[in-house]
Amino acid sequence: MAKKFYAGSHYLGKNFSYDTDGWTVFVFETKEARDEFVNENTEKHEAITRDVARRIVGSNVQEAATATDGMSILEPANGYYNANYWG
Repeated sequence: MAKKFYAGSHYLGKNFSYDTDGWTVFVFETKEARDEFVNENTEKHEAITRDVARRIVGSNVQEAATATDGMSILEPANGYYNANYWG
């Protein structure tokens, strides 16, 4: 299995516990793609580890959507997904 790189984003900003609703996890094939995404909005996006990604989405990770640029969006196990994220 190839190594993946993760970014977390909270629609209200990064100053929230990973245990709260509102986080979305993004998975990238390369570190460069992840870093570029994080740098697009450093107030809402941050690089995270695989362990933090699992903490946010739970152990039953489900792929919610896959973009054509190699980025996947993971949905939290509780079904909460912030549809307003892209605003």
